[in-house]
Amino acid sequence: MLLIISAIFAVLGSALGNGEFIVFSSPESVKFVDTSKPLPADLVPDVVAANLGFSTNSDSSWPGLLRVSPFNSARLAVIFSLDGPWARLPGEVAKNAMSKHKYQLSPVSGEGPSSWWMQLQHITGQRMMIKASAKQVTLADEPTDDVTDGIDIGALNPKVDEDKAWLVEMQALKTVMRNASQYCDVSNGPGILWLDSTALHALSDLHGPSSSPVLSATKILSSALAGLNEIFEKHCEGKVFIATVTTDSSHTRRTRSLLAESGSVKAEEDNEYNLSKEYDQYYPVMFNIFLFFGIGFFMSLVAISYAIANMDPGRDSIIYRMTSTRMKKDN
Repeated sequence: MLLIISAIFAVLGSALGNGEFIVFSSPESVKFVDTSKPLPADLVPDVVAANLGFSTNSDSSWPGLLRVSPFNSARLAVIFSLDGPWARLPGEVAKNAMSKHKYQLSPVSGEGPSSWWMQLQHITGQRMMIKASAKQVTLADEPTDDVTDGIDIGALNPKVDEDKAWLVEMQALKTVMRNASQYCDVSNGPGILWLDSTALHALSDLHGPSSSPVLSATKILSSALAGLNEIFEKHCEGKVFIATVTTDSSHTRRTRSLLAESGSVKAEEDNEYNLSKEYDQYYPVMFNIFLFFGIGFFMSLVAISYAIANMDPGRDSIIYRMTSTRMKKDN
């Protein structure tokens, strides 16, 4: 527990440029390797899918993830998507902390939390035969009665809208933890739980990234994520993938060039996901029928051709009867 909190503190103490991908727990089927090569943003859905044992469409040369076994894949992937810059923690905290696997995200045009979520929905939608599912929880929309219940708010003020919005999200995160057993249920099939958090950005813009309220907010988050990791590890019996994706998409949108033509921006937004067409629910069945019929037909043709090629062309064989010419007889 203490090690996990220390790892999260180390993450919180880092300054983000394009974003980071932080792994807290992974199944035995994959192995994460520390590398200085950034993770391309468009490969985030593939990394999540690989931990669930799904095949991926892209051939990645990123060395940070290795598949070591087709077995013991994750039963559930929990992705915490955080929009907003982390606060800088005191130097001695970051100095003594031990971090887990942490990778910088390299920007790719059109890629962001909304794009990743839509691609993950598409990935699970293609695997209806194994009951794969994906659920998104927007923490800001979850109802709560007392925003300060069980939370050491520190320098946060519940009467301030930005501070209250953050406390609401942390209460919603506690609700998710209470329902961990439902998400890890084996009968539900492999699943993806996408937790969307956006309140830290407004909090940081209001108070400043190095202010006491933001520092209190990040400490609350570090404790909540540590509890999230511990609870899901327990209920999923270790077969869980837990990661945090941090982005600064709000500020990225603000810095978009004002010289861009509206028509080109609209065209880019229309094509940014590059999703394939929807397939009928019976497509996998028909595909397998035609595939194995074709394989069986081809093997039968090879066997018949081989048998005819090695047949003895005697007087009883069909080869002799079909190729010999009849001699004319004079009456």
